[in-house]
Amino acid sequence: LKQIRTIYKKRLKEKLTYLSDDKMKEVYNALMINLRLNAVPHQKN
Repeated sequence: LKQIRTIYKKRLKEKLTYLSDDKMKEVYNALMINLRLNAVPHQKN
């Protein structure tokens, strides 16, 4: 199971490196927004 996770993470990293910087920023911003919404669910901006 640990091996499968490691392989999955490695493949995910490889996929992310293929993305352009703009796409990376887009994905990163989306993740950060999701984290903020999850951290403070009662606040909606």
